[in-house]
Amino acid sequence: MAYCMGLISESMYHDLDIVKQIRNKFAHKMHGYSFDDPEIVKWCKSLKLATMISDVSPLPNSHGNLFILGVSQLAMWLGMKILETEKLHKTVPKDPTLAQYVRVDGNTKAA
Repeated sequence: MAYCMGLISESMYHDLDIVKQIRNKFAHKMHGYSFDDPEIVKWCKSLKLATMISDVSPLPNSHGNLFILGVSQLAMWLGMKILETEKLHKTVPKDPTLAQYVRVDGNTKAA
């Protein structure tokens, strides 16, 4: 929904889907999977936000660390998007004294 509304980028949507797939792979089988599983390796390497920063610094030395980097980047970007969206919805009243009042069911009450 957030992607369809233009709140997150295609890269963020992609990475959220990859994280979901990796999470589901581990969640549905208690033992037998690791970050060395070929399918999980492929998914980790496809994390766009993690590999975007490889131009600045080298990628982590394991697929598990690449996953952690990808999830950290995703959490940071999502947090920034939340703050950006909240900022767009906040307005400052022209008269600061009006901020003392709250409108409830059509009635104005002092806060």
